Amino acid sequence: MKSEAIHVDKYTISYTYRKGKKPLTILLIHGLDASKDLWQLIYNIKELVDYSILVPYLIGYGDSKAPQGFHYTMREQAESLKMLIEAIDAKSNLFFILHSMGGLIGVILAEPRSTYKGDNYCGG
Repeated sequence: MKSEAIHVDKYTISYTYRKGKKPLTILLIHGLDASKDLWQLIYNIKELVDYSILVPYLIGYGDSKAPQGFHYTMREQAESLKMLIEAIDAKSNLFFILHSMGGLIGVILAEPRSTYKGDNYCGG
């Protein structure tokens, strides 16, 4: 998959995204000493071909640049991912697959928020 970058708020976020036919997005969040490349084999799994797959680089990794004053907290990482999810309109029916530090970021991202009411989250 080819990487893309999007500018949202103060962030430039690099990601790969494949839009599927089914109304579920699989969000894969890498850990501290990893990258989005950790998940590249998922695109070849035939059972997942109908699902949308979103694989971002966390801020400060790869081409996702850290803005001035970014503190690398898990909450800041989760907020940047929330902005990415909303910008590409992938916020309904998210299924998380998380690695290492990405696990904590995913838990924070899945916290109930008024802007996410009605959406479904499931973690893996």
